[in-house]
Amino acid sequence: MNRSIRDTIKSISKKNLLFPGIIVVVMILILVLAPFQQVFNPPTASSIEDIVRIYNSGAKYVHVSIPDLNYSNFDYYTNKQSRQAAYYYKLDEENGPSCVFFLIPSEQTNGKADVLELYDAKARFITGDVRFDTFLNGFAQDIGWDSEALKEISFGFAVSQFDYRPGLTMIIAGLIIAVLIICVLYMIINVLFLFLPHLHPSCRRLKRFGLDGEDFSEIDRELRDSLLISAGNIHVTENYIVDIGKHNIWMIPLFNVVWAYSYGTWNPLVKKNKLKYSLVIVTSPKAKITIAGNKKHDVEWVLSFLENNYTHITVGYSDELREKMEKLL
Repeated sequence: MNRSIRDTIKSISKKNLLFPGIIVVVMILILVLAPFQQVFNPPTASSIEDIVRIYNSGAKYVHVSIPDLNYSNFDYYTNKQSRQAAYYYKLDEENGPSCVFFLIPSEQTNGKADVLELYDAKARFITGDVRFDTFLNGFAQDIGWDSEALKEISFGFAVSQFDYRPGLTMIIAGLIIAVLIICVLYMIINVLFLFLPHLHPSCRRLKRFGLDGEDFSEIDRELRDSLLISAGNIHVTENYIVDIGKHNIWMIPLFNVVWAYSYGTWNPLVKKNKLKYSLVIVTSPKAKITIAGNKKHDVEWVLSFLENNYTHITVGYSDELREKMEKLL
């Protein structure tokens, strides 16, 4: 092996920056381009003119703070039993006339108050809504107006607090932020490993065997001068098993290995998938290390080499061996 363990850790850490970096960029773009700002912090309107202007700007949400809304005597029911909301309106006879209708949840209307002295809430614009069209027809009939004329002076939309339900949007935004934080932390950790390889988990794992990052030089020397076999990503030297994967690295002293076996896995979701084999190494002090994603002949070569050259290592798997090892360890 030409590269040192430290260089290998640096290379792995660089690779580990790519995918989360792409995810971070995608999450930031979603946060910037998605209408989260419109949902959580919509523009504020304090008059009919403000509401119409905001609606005409293409906004889907509005924060209304407006006085003196009148009860229309029409309510919105579900299953014709449960009163969910009430229709209120604001009429401006001096400019138009013009009128805006509001669909307000029942709990916000003080029962059925004839006038809401100050209405302050975030809401959603609704258009082309069957229930709103039904209400307009009924309300127009009640006041002796033509429904088309009423629709014209009310600009064809309603301001509905009842339909303002940011819960799902909050969940989506929260998930995006959580993914963003996780990816950023993962990148920070890998940048740390890039400059301080001895902090890498592969070094910390050596501590259970009484070794640390200072032993990298000895492992480097054995990989260079005392390499016994090299089977795919798995290398066996005079004193170590070293696995160098795409995103991780394992260094296991042979003296501490007591049991080794393998098993195959198959992913039916991957086209032209072949069996992949995991090499399982059990050590003393007790630890179970699984080196996944290997070819069958590579794993068999390593197991055969261990069985033929190290009498203290038990090779193979059976229920009897498992029970024996559980008692031993």
